[in-house]
Amino acid sequence: MSHRKISIITVVYNDVKMIENTIQSVVNLSYPEIEYLVIDGGSNDGTQAVINKFQNQIDLIVSEADKGIYDAMNKGVLKATGDYLCFMNSGDSFAGVNVLDKIFEGTEDAAIIYCNNLITYEAGFTRQHNADNLSNIWKGSICSHQAMLIKRAYQREHLYALNAGLCSDFHFFYHAYKSSEKLYYKDINLAITSAGGVSDQNRVQVTKEFRAVIKDAGDLTVMRSLYYFFKIASHQIKGVIRALLPQVVVDFLVQTKHETNRL
Repeated sequence: MSHRKISIITVVYNDVKMIENTIQSVVNLSYPEIEYLVIDGGSNDGTQAVINKFQNQIDLIVSEADKGIYDAMNKGVLKATGDYLCFMNSGDSFAGVNVLDKIFEGTEDAAIIYCNNLITYEAGFTRQHNADNLSNIWKGSICSHQAMLIKRAYQREHLYALNAGLCSDFHFFYHAYKSSEKLYYKDINLAITSAGGVSDQNRVQVTKEFRAVIKDAGDLTVMRSLYYFFKIASHQIKGVIRALLPQVVVDFLVQTKHETNRL
């Protein structure tokens, strides 16, 4: 299984500082079969000018108002022509120029191939984030959405729900899991993501939305309800602490925690 065509979709809105790094990470990939789509929500901060610098290396540029990030991502899904889709949204990047060359080596055919990612912090350090076991999926996202490749034929039949809040990608992944679709774990770093994104800034909301997905699927047991009760309370307490401390101090504490856990 090699040289499957991969459609890479970048969604962006008013991110002039970060969009070029993301585009560069895509156009510098060594993988031979790439289609690149940039879906801009009608930026007015100079983002469009940066995108246009690379117009000869981008297969499709869409710039128009949308109903949010998942609406923009659905636009990309419907316009893509690759065998697999990969969302590398503004601010994130691939973990190396040859990472896609390795993606199908020894990989079984699957609706979703999910991988690991690296997370960068404002304080200047990076930590490893390995995908969790599928048995823990009831706790929420087991991997970064940027670290997935999704079969286009499957994704077109299951677009992102616009009423699932900030966790529509988890909603999509969980329902693939519940439908017994083939989900294949590839133990490589596919993406580099930045801490402090929308999900990080709204941990309580996101955790409540994870719980709602599990509940709607009929999988919220008493024990799992207790887990979510304490998880939400923990995020609320951490949110108060973060509001009182500078971000670099918060990042330092995160770094210290993960270095301690490795000892």
